[in-house]
Amino acid sequence: MSLATVYLLSLAYSCVSEPDGICDVIVRLLFIQTLRYKQP
Repeated sequence: MSLATVYLLSLAYSCVSEPDGICDVIVRLLFIQTLRYKQP
């Protein structure tokens, strides 16, 4: 299991155990970074 997978699993667990909105912010930031990376 790679480090990225472990990080994503721990992040998902923290999202489920503590739904305080910080998870949504992180997901949005990652999504924005992905869009920027895909753009030429």
